Amino acid sequence: MHDKKSRPVIVGIDGSKAALRAALWAAEEAAGRDTVLRLTHVVDPHRDIDAEYDRAYRILHRAWEAVQSHGPAVKLESDVLQGDPVEELAGASRRAQLVCVGFKGRNDSGRRMRGSTAALLARTAFSPVAIVRRRKTDSKARQRCVIAVLDESPGSHEVLQVAVGEALIRQAAVLALTPWVPERHDLDSAESGSVRNQLAQLLERAEDEDTDIALSTAPMPAELLEVLARRPKVEQLLVLDESRPDLVEDLVGPEARAALRKCNCSLLIIHSAPEDQR
Repeated sequence: MHDKKSRPVIVGIDGSKAALRAALWAAEEAAGRDTVLRLTHVVDPHRDIDAEYDRAYRILHRAWEAVQSHGPAVKLESDVLQGDPVEELAGASRRAQLVCVGFKGRNDSGRRMRGSTAALLARTAFSPVAIVRRRKTDSKARQRCVIAVLDESPGSHEVLQVAVGEALIRQAAVLALTPWVPERHDLDSAESGSVRNQLAQLLERAEDEDTDIALSTAPMPAELLEVLARRPKVEQLLVLDESRPDLVEDLVGPEARAALRKCNCSLLIIHSAPEDQR
């Protein structure tokens, strides 16, 4: 069994612009976690296999150069798998901290990893899955916000913890969206160990101490897409639990594609691995 922290961040590379942008996003992730970034391409075994591998090496070389030229310093590896992209990436996720894929626009090239397919990967993977939506490669000058989608379910504890970790990696603020109205007295009134209590503790520390995290809260909006679309100049990362497949589908479906076409709004779906894989 591999130690979880030694596992790589895997990013699917298929030759598309979306995949290159996902690779640069994933490079920040791997650097922040002090681990390897593994660029992974999946070839179609039903086509000319020699031609498929030649193409794979060209695609991976291009992505490798992009990360070295524009990304943070990070250790790189590459891998070529055969089969269905979703199945192969889901299998690789057993040995990964995180799997990243790019969210494609209508005119992007490369084998299909569009919204519904990316959502399928999020459901079948054994690790968290990032679906990266970026309009441009360079995001250094962009304001950043990590949005934690919380509810009363047990998975919300990890969602909040991961959101804070992502904010530290990306030097971003944290916004917690809740179905309740968070208040400071939740620290006294909320059940010990509940996500309400966890959030209240974080809010108190953010107010009373010199912390590295700017944390705010808001009620979960009825029209989340509309709220996200109002912030086109902010690089947003939504962190949510796998127990919300309906919300994932909404955030990668046709309506989201239209509403967020001018936005930089990625998803991080927390998908807990089996106990013997942790």
